[in-house]
Amino acid sequence: MWYSHYHQFVCAAISWIEYPLTLPGKLWAIFDILSILCLLSLLYKADMISLQVASFCKIKQRKITALKRDRQYLRFLISVHSQLNLNTSLSDNFHRVFFRLNQFIPFGEVRITLYHPPRKYHFEYPRCPFDINLPRIQKWDLYDRHTFHGMIQIKINQTQILSSYERDLIQSVTDALAKHLSLKNTVHQQIQQGLINERENISRELHDTVAQSFLFLKIQINSLHVRHDKFSRQALIALRIIKEELTLASQQLREMLATLRAEKNHYDLYESLQSLIKEFNHRLGFQIEFYYRLTHQIMPIGHRRHLAQIIREALNNCYKHADASWISIRIYPISKNIITVISDNGRGIHQEQIKTQFGLAIMRERVTLISGQMKIKKRKQGGTEIEIQFSLQDEQRNIEK
Repeated sequence: MWYSHYHQFVCAAISWIEYPLTLPGKLWAIFDILSILCLLSLLYKADMISLQVASFCKIKQRKITALKRDRQYLRFLISVHSQLNLNTSLSDNFHRVFFRLNQFIPFGEVRITLYHPPRKYHFEYPRCPFDINLPRIQKWDLYDRHTFHGMIQIKINQTQILSSYERDLIQSVTDALAKHLSLKNTVHQQIQQGLINERENISRELHDTVAQSFLFLKIQINSLHVRHDKFSRQALIALRIIKEELTLASQQLREMLATLRAEKNHYDLYESLQSLIKEFNHRLGFQIEFYYRLTHQIMPIGHRRHLAQIIREALNNCYKHADASWISIRIYPISKNIITVISDNGRGIHQEQIKTQFGLAIMRERVTLISGQMKIKKRKQGGTEIEIQFSLQDEQRNIEK
């Protein structure tokens, strides 16, 4: 509007210059020009104020949008911490956290690699369509208190550029996950240290009580053997059997004490079984066939110890009752399961013995402790076959919780 007044002002100025005016006309022209100048100045200021108001409205709208976004991000981060505090597995926690994050930031895949213990997780989200040949991978470290727990890889569209807010949000999620892992590791270490201390106490008590009693009994039996002329043949045989059983019990107690004193992460199943088989090779008088096919499978420490004791009990039963000349032990994985098969060519076992034999009851109890199954059957070639099967998948969920 002020442009038209500007035109009038220019015309009036030209007419004043080109045509001679009377004094009243000149005064009127000057007044008209001054009025137009004032009006133009007011219009210019009004336009500037209007522009400032429009700019302020835009800034206000941006601030409101940013505040809404920050509120959504804050609610999301609160939900992340709430999710991590639930007693669910790491896999479920990771999936739910990144599923919610995908509502704010579209991405196609998430790969999480943990270092201690080594684990990998992979999640796909179809909300982010992109050319499969043009993915771009962004990486974040799971880092907390000078400790690298692992790495997160997020696959996004090749043309997608993350804003600073989006990168900060992902970093906040990463920090929360790293702190959660650090807390779980700390609690786990405290629990394991408590178990180690308790095992040491039990070991010390066993050494000071049961071991000393075994030693006293061995001394008494040896003193009875010195006076063998005063006993009948049947009594001497009974003494010899008692001495053998006492020696075996003492040896098992020593092994138990060594196991209790061992550090948790230093228990190697393969080395333990090799030592066990070497012991029974000497006692049986022949070589036990041993097939061990476990490679990358992560078996909990409790499962390793229970499995070693189950195999020991099975070999002890073979030594006492089977009268076998051939024994085979096979340990191998099938999918998420661990299979252990112990076979011999001995006398075999009767159905009523399966239910009543004390050694088998001990084995069955240990199999139950690892949530496994045990099958006992006669071999077609003669002898007995024991198959033990348990799943690592269920136990892995328990470890992750």
